[in-house]
This record gives sequence, C-alpha cells and structure tokens, in this order.
Amino acid sequence: MNEKCTDKEKCEMKQSEEKKEMKCHETIEILPLVDIIEDEHAMTMYFEIPGAKPENVSVEVANHILSIEAHSCLCRKGRQIVFRRCFQLGTSTDISKIHAKTNDGVLTVILPKSEDAKVHKIPISE
Repeated sequence: MNEKCTDKEKCEMKQSEEKKEMKCHETIEILPLVDIIEDEHAMTMYFEIPGAKPENVSVEVANHILSIEAHSCLCRKGRQIVFRRCFQLGTSTDISKIHAKTNDGVLTVILPKSEDAKVHKIPISE
C-alpha cells in the first residue's frame, strides 16, 4: 500500500533528516573575542560565547592563570564549537573575589583588585 505524503509531511520529514545529519560528533576550538575594561576597583572581561549555556561554561584560576571554556550548542562544519581562552593574572588581582555570569551569549568575568593594588592617595604636608 503506497500512501502519498502531503507537502507538509515531506517538509517535516526532510527537516527531521537534516537535524539528524547536523548533530556534532567532534569539536572545533575557537578563541572567543574579549573586551577588557579596567578601572580603579577591578578589571572586567566580556567574552563572546554564543550558544553556550551557563551549565556548559567553566571559569577557573590556577597558578594565576585564568582559564575559560564554554561548550556551545552551535556547530561549524559538523563539529561542536568549544570556546577556550587563558590569561596570565597579575598579583594585583584578588582571586578569592572573582565572579562570573552569562547573559545572551556573553560571559562577564569580574576580577577585583586587591587592596594593595588600589591607588592610595598620600596627603602632602607643609
């Protein structure tokens, strides 16, 4: 018994097949773009990580090296995109107070300065 598919059914079948083919099996590593803004209190870093959910993002500091890794749900040429980047931190960063958040494909990492690194105004006497 041969049944003819409607145009809508054909389209749905084709989309389902395309989704199966689009699944990513390997990864491709990409260096995310970053903007760095520094003021007297902290350094703020903004990383572009489109398609990465907060549970797939890792921010770590070891031996004064900040490492970020974000697994995106996006693919390039059939390979899952993984964003990775590392930065050497100076001794002026208060590592215990670093915090991070994601919003709309942007990872924001705030690196507060230690008290010793902040500018202290010295009064001048006559």
